[in-house]
Amino acid sequence: MHQVYVTISLAGVLVLVLALCSRTVKKTPLAEPLIATLLGIAAGPHLLGWVDLAHWGKPETILVEATRLALSIALMGVALRISMSDLRTVGRPVLWLLTAGMLLMTGLGWLTAWWVLGLAPVLALLVGAVLAPTDPVVSSSIVSGEFAASHLPVRVRAVLSLESGANDGLAYPFVMLPLLLLTHSPAGEPVLTWLLDRFLVDVVLAALGGAALGYATGKALKGAERLGMVESYSMLTLTISLSLLTLGLARITGTDGLVAVFTAGLAFNAASGSADRQAEERVQEGVNQLSTLPVFLLFGAALPWSDWAEAPWMYALFAVLILVLRRPPMFLALWPILKRPPLDGRDMAFLGWFGPLGVAAIFYSTHAAEKSGEGIVWYAGAAAVLASVIAHGTSAASLTMLYARHGGRQPREPERAAEAMSAKS
Repeated sequence: MHQVYVTISLAGVLVLVLALCSRTVKKTPLAEPLIATLLGIAAGPHLLGWVDLAHWGKPETILVEATRLALSIALMGVALRISMSDLRTVGRPVLWLLTAGMLLMTGLGWLTAWWVLGLAPVLALLVGAVLAPTDPVVSSSIVSGEFAASHLPVRVRAVLSLESGANDGLAYPFVMLPLLLLTHSPAGEPVLTWLLDRFLVDVVLAALGGAALGYATGKALKGAERLGMVESYSMLTLTISLSLLTLGLARITGTDGLVAVFTAGLAFNAASGSADRQAEERVQEGVNQLSTLPVFLLFGAALPWSDWAEAPWMYALFAVLILVLRRPPMFLALWPILKRPPLDGRDMAFLGWFGPLGVAAIFYSTHAAEKSGEGIVWYAGAAAVLASVIAHGTSAASLTMLYARHGGRQPREPERAAEAMSAKS
């Protein structure tokens, strides 16, 4: 119990310090998730010994539940940032990234795991699937705040926010397929029928249920305001409560909580039509920090150093190749399709690099390792996430400024004008 309170204290110090220095940190090579991970490594069992998840219970289970909760809150925040103008402007490229892009990243991760780690095809496919989704938490540190707003156009931030928010939930069926093949037998039932049934229950019902709950909550808010039943309210309180309610109901009914929370946020956003959403965005980002930075602290403390030590060069090579072969080749393959208005070549180069791995990959890799009993899924996933946190965290500020300096920005993009009008209304 002593270690739990030490961890809570460290998390509090971490969030406080980063909040006080947020503007300065945005301009340094050290992104917030990287700082949290380094603190976790220092406080972990291999250095200071202040935080050891093995003393609390099974480390994989702790990380699964911590990341599930953090992702739910983060996904609600992403959904609230998405406007109808964003969907109209960047809906086409995002749709391609969520379909062909996810398939290509899963396939490229599969080939990398099979080639470097020497895994069986189904197990390699599972590793590729858990590393397919980009992360809304690490992405938020790139696309939100004053620094990002002054250096990146709305279209780039909207694409990364939409993609990272949606593909965390959409990754579930990609992970579910190899995981079910590894752990279950259809018992005579046709495999495709069996998998389709699981997809309909776990994903489609989650999406429909989350959307219905979010829409009903948004309409209830508007109705209560019209009737004068609401004296004052906080959008933050409503949305966090909606996140927790949706996640809880999804888990009780056995459907995917991440899909449900994201669709609930989108539906609430569309139904409530509240002008307060823009004003509350900073508060929502603050709650994201409060919920997700401690996860990176736990991740740093839980890194499987002893398992990596059995084949250090293999895991290091795998992590580097995942960064190089997972996302950039996918953008090259889709270049003729994606390089159309509103995206240009500069946008494509930036988005082709910034597809960070983070809380989502931690969640899926620990969940898959726990369900399959294959620890290598977690070892490989942790190595790739650590490499991504370092590479994307240290390059975010410099490449964002480089993007703004070269090629010039339009002084007033149509979508930025719409955003400004929305903020004033």
